[in-house]
Amino acid sequence: MKLALVSDSHDNMDAIRRAVAALDGKGIDLLLHAGDYVAPFAVKEWLNLGVPMAGVFGNNDGERGGIVKACAGIVRPPLFVEREGKRIAVVHDLSRHDVEEWGSVDVIVHGHTHRCGIDRRGETLMINPGESCGWLTGRSTAVVLDLASGDAEVIEF
Repeated sequence: MKLALVSDSHDNMDAIRRAVAALDGKGIDLLLHAGDYVAPFAVKEWLNLGVPMAGVFGNNDGERGGIVKACAGIVRPPLFVEREGKRIAVVHDLSRHDVEEWGSVDVIVHGHTHRCGIDRRGETLMINPGESCGWLTGRSTAVVLDLASGDAEVIEF
């Protein structure tokens, strides 16, 4: 199973369209978004990838009712997803959570900083897919995570 991990799209429709095109054909089974869609129309654009989507609210998501109407899988953080025997946590701002309270988690997906990074905290794979919008860093990024192999690939678009 392959997951597309994204965050901080901030209504940049051109970047979202480029992301969907870059992720199409990569065998994605589930899209997880770590927040800051901003508006419902941005969420709808992510759905064009044609795979199930889930995610969390960020600190810039204003029209939350409309966002949930666009995708019922978007919730207040943290979101816990289990796939292929892996427990995945999704949050927006990692600094607002005590991950020790969550018990065993194999993967933590987070955003907010707009800085793409993949590392380990003990046995937990920590992934910040960076900003899909490209507004702050000039880089529009996502991460494709293969749950079977554990490989995480940064995609720039």
